[in-house]
Amino acid sequence: MKIIKAGTKYIVIALITLLLCIGLFLLVNLIPRSAIISNMQESATYFDEHPLFPWEIENRPFSKADNYADCILTQIIYQSDEKHPVRSMILASYYQGENENVDKAFVRTLAEGTEPNINYFRYWHGSQIILRPLFCIFSIRGVRLSLFIVTTILFILSSILCFRKGQKVFAVSIWVALLLVQYWMAVFSLEYLTCFLLLSIQLLWLTSQGKEKRKNRMVPFFLVSGMLTSFMDFLTTETLTITIPLLYILSTDSLPERNFKNGFKTVGKAILAWGIGYGGMFLAKWGLAYAFLGKDAFMEAWQQAVYRISGAVTADNTAEGSIVSLGAQLFGCIWRNLYCMFALPTEVKASTVMVLWGILLFLLFSFWYLFRKEGATDGQKVWLLLIGGIPFIRFLLLRNHAYMHYFFTYRALAATLLAMILFLSQTVEVRKKKRKR
Repeated sequence: MKIIKAGTKYIVIALITLLLCIGLFLLVNLIPRSAIISNMQESATYFDEHPLFPWEIENRPFSKADNYADCILTQIIYQSDEKHPVRSMILASYYQGENENVDKAFVRTLAEGTEPNINYFRYWHGSQIILRPLFCIFSIRGVRLSLFIVTTILFILSSILCFRKGQKVFAVSIWVALLLVQYWMAVFSLEYLTCFLLLSIQLLWLTSQGKEKRKNRMVPFFLVSGMLTSFMDFLTTETLTITIPLLYILSTDSLPERNFKNGFKTVGKAILAWGIGYGGMFLAKWGLAYAFLGKDAFMEAWQQAVYRISGAVTADNTAEGSIVSLGAQLFGCIWRNLYCMFALPTEVKASTVMVLWGILLFLLFSFWYLFRKEGATDGQKVWLLLIGGIPFIRFLLLRNHAYMHYFFTYRALAATLLAMILFLSQTVEVRKKKRKR
């Protein structure tokens, strides 16, 4: 009975969350196109005058922005019809002519009033609930900047709360991790910003709650977090909303369990809740597409998901390039993401990247081995490192996506860096007296 009661509660929470998301989506779709037209025209001009994948720092892949995805999303927002908000929400349509870039297509859409011919229904594109109202005020650059400022302020507020609670290590460590994955690049792409915005809201909520409240509300918190991530994100750094909140919970000793087995129960519940929320939200959207468009729509969405998992990739990310073998793809989806962490130039090879990471890990291990506290590595601290490994599991599971889009997926490694810093801070004690060895 206890399990049934808890399950019913979580189902109700999930349904309320889903209905709120849909309700807000339909509400913002009622904003007339006339209210955003001028800023859409300015945005289309911006996309037309800038490359689809501009380099903010020449020859440094980590600094590659993604105007391509932002242009599609912006046109989807423009094409939403206030007279048919449900249809617009489900179809997520935009126009693109044959052999035509999305930026040119957007300009032509605004000039000629072309009707959408592509349905991008496999994602929710739920960020529209924030973006469409903002486009009433700003063009694309203003929308990016305003959201980046809000996100940064939320991170600062959560850090201040950490300091007030004596959680100084986490307050500093989160900023170290953010800076090492070039969080500031989010100001150049809406696509990069969404998960960081969600993460900043999560941390503000977690740091404002007491330990008992965090513990009692952990499962619904991660359930809703998974749903909102699926609703808002464009498949970028989605694991941030499960890894970093978990690292905060474990590192601030909000849980009494100190052994590995009990830690497994805690972490397992959180990951399961987040995974059900994340996957369930996708299935909800595909279910709506099935009801609206038929079986073919569901199968198309499923095939695209399979492609992101196991689709072929080419060495240079172009259709004309040579196909990469499975082994090279698995290795590539790891080293290419690690590569961006050092802000290395394009000509650097995989062997150099792995050597640099090997040296770094060796130095960190040596430091930990020499100065580790006696008996400090309990089960809960080991879980910090295991959670830090989640981004690598994601890279391998979605190897096609992680190989092709490494220049932004690598930012999920903020959790890996944070986990390493927190683990060292809790298990190392620098002593003045050197060991004999």
